[in-house]
Amino acid sequence: MQKEFNRIVLMSMIPWVFGSARQEIYVQPLQSAPLLTTSIIRSDRHPTLDRIAFTSFGKELVVVESATLRAMFSYPQLPNSLAAVRFSPNGMLITARIDGQINFWDVEKKTMVKSMTAHTGGLLDGAIDRQGNMILAGGDNALKVYDMKNMTDVFSVSLSPENIASFALHPN
Repeated sequence: MQKEFNRIVLMSMIPWVFGSARQEIYVQPLQSAPLLTTSIIRSDRHPTLDRIAFTSFGKELVVVESATLRAMFSYPQLPNSLAAVRFSPNGMLITARIDGQINFWDVEKKTMVKSMTAHTGGLLDGAIDRQGNMILAGGDNALKVYDMKNMTDVFSVSLSPENIASFALHPN
């Protein structure tokens, strides 16, 4: 078990896994690299682009190339911790902060391009539809759907007095 939670270890299960006479399984780590100064709490991998985003308890944000773990983008001290990090289909990184802000990052230009207040209280999670048109943000005992193009609130539902812990969008 990997004990250093502020490091990423890429592992391959095949062909580097082998068994011993004592029926133990060994996995050979392919790479290990320090990423953040504190424990990783959220991450997301873009399905087609070679990148992974990480955030930590220390309010850090790092995007690395999947294959090499080379840092593409780093923001060492965010104003607040992140509740979610998600890549849109076009590669934009979208982060949901615990203070209710949603930020849109251009990883290639290494800058925040948009910001919006999604909730008056904290956000607990966020999701993006497969086409990259809608964002689902949850917090304040409510779920809200936003149109990504014009940043408008399309739909919202109050779940009070229930607390939202996590959610996802159906792929269809």
